Amino acid sequence: MTTKKKELALDLVTRLCRALKDERINYCHWKSNAALDRSACGENDLDLLVSRVDAQRFIETLVQHEFKEAFSSKDEQ
Repeated sequence: MTTKKKELALDLVTRLCRALKDERINYCHWKSNAALDRSACGENDLDLLVSRVDAQRFIETLVQHEFKEAFSSKDEQ
């Protein structure tokens, strides 16, 4: 991954985390923190656990930040 793509991914994650804080959406990073730096810059997936009561607002926040739903080929089967 190029440096520019890493910077863009990190900016996206930063903006998302800021929006989640601003919206007071309860979440935490899920799974191992060992690769958190790789997740923040787009080299790895970013697993977030979101409070059930905040789920709808979380989805709305993702849409506002132009995230798109994606499925792996395994999920499509």
